[in-house]
Amino acid sequence: MAAIRAAATDGRKTFLLSAATGTGKGTVLAALLALAERKGSRPVLVSHTEELVADLLDRCKGAGASPGLVKASAAGWGSPSVVASRQTLVNRLDDLRAYAPRLVLYDEAHLALDAQLVLRERVPGATWIGFTATPFRSAGRGQTEGLGDLYEACVYEYSLRQAIDAGDLCDVKGRRVVLDVDLSGCDIDDPDDLSARLNVDAVNEAVAADYLANHAGVPALYFCADVAHARGLAAAMGPRAAVVSGDDPLRAEKIAAHRAGELDVLCNRDLLAFGYDDPRIAVVGMAAPTASLNRYMQVLGRGTRKGKPSCIIVDYVGSTETLEIVNYADLSRAEKKALAARKREEEREARARVETVGGKVEGSRAYEVFILGDAAARRLGAHWYEWQRAFVLAGRRGERKGAAVVHRDGADWVGIGMYRDQPPTRTPWVKGEARSLNDAHDQFELLHRGTLDDCASAGAEYLRRLDVPASTLPAAWKQAPATDRQLGALRSFGVKKPGLSRGEAVLLLDAAIAIRKARQWQRDGGGV
Repeated sequence: MAAIRAAATDGRKTFLLSAATGTGKGTVLAALLALAERKGSRPVLVSHTEELVADLLDRCKGAGASPGLVKASAAGWGSPSVVASRQTLVNRLDDLRAYAPRLVLYDEAHLALDAQLVLRERVPGATWIGFTATPFRSAGRGQTEGLGDLYEACVYEYSLRQAIDAGDLCDVKGRRVVLDVDLSGCDIDDPDDLSARLNVDAVNEAVAADYLANHAGVPALYFCADVAHARGLAAAMGPRAAVVSGDDPLRAEKIAAHRAGELDVLCNRDLLAFGYDDPRIAVVGMAAPTASLNRYMQVLGRGTRKGKPSCIIVDYVGSTETLEIVNYADLSRAEKKALAARKREEEREARARVETVGGKVEGSRAYEVFILGDAAARRLGAHWYEWQRAFVLAGRRGERKGAAVVHRDGADWVGIGMYRDQPPTRTPWVKGEARSLNDAHDQFELLHRGTLDDCASAGAEYLRRLDVPASTLPAAWKQAPATDRQLGALRSFGVKKPGLSRGEAVLLLDAAIAIRKARQWQRDGGGV
């Protein structure tokens, strides 16, 4: 409210406020409308979907306002304030001009920019305040477009990272599942093209099997390429899943059944991506890719409400190296201040990708799987490295090295901790027998068997307790080109990627050695 008063005092007529999904944007909108109504400003509150309009109408009444609803046959123009959908107002431009509001509050301001321009032309003297959780317009990788033409400034921001750190949103974790699907040459902005590749029995059954194996019974939303894809996925998931769409006459009943726990999963395209509020949602499945960081963050916001330990977002098609898509690792760079560094980050990631024997590209790169959810990994300042469909958290302090490996073993994920070059100096914190491989300086222990999240958390805590953080090598040394000896060692692991830095080579070698030794330990009967 202080930011709004300051903007008005400065004479601004159009400005944005940004708050992460789930941090009370609807409550602020209702309070502003009630305040403006009391001052006789004839405010209009604009939103997008039927569900959002109904929710905001109730909030405004709860804040002491007396808004009229403008929708279909309802014409509340005689009320001291109005709540309406964007679609309705676009079809009633003359009525809007006659109402002559002095204040327009626009929810989900990142959407329908052309419609906002049309509406604004009808009320040129009104103050226009936009609200959004994503104050940028994505044109692939979060590039800003359009909003700067509509709004003078963003006068207040409360980001996802800030809200999680402050405890106003639940922790967020991510999983990536590699599907056997070919998206080469796909136009991800074309729902028909996407659906033709993704809405096939084998792919839908693989996604359904993953949910049922790892999250069965957990309230979830799955986002698909189109409605047909949503129907196919819901059918594969079984009787406790349903599809909802804008033209579904039973959508209200299905949503109510999901809220009541009678259904576990709702499959949709975009119907529930913006403004849908159910604190029970603990799994968000991206069953189709998107190039929009905006949309990705909005979708994630469906699961960030408090009331549960964490929300898990599952990327099923985020593994392609040929398409400009957004996946979970991009969220750590979603803050506005980090957007300027995006190009440098992409170049660093490109250098770290390696080719294995046979020419198949593997994502052997820094992959921040738990950047929003794992406090122990954040304290380490370490990156999870992805290596041949396993994850490695490698660290070193001087001569002391350690690694935590998390990989699939049948239906379970298995976490393995490993000391190298120096035996442990303290009692292992996880119960279990430490086993030797080759010599006394290679010791392993089974950290956890079960979910990916639990195994990864155990691995991060393992290194923290060993006091083995991420590399502390001098920055200048790390950035120098990899040596011939390093490149030769990497080639022995099948890596033939030029252009690596010394620091990248060190961490990739740590990851490769850890995977090789952990697999050998497993083959030797190391308790897994």
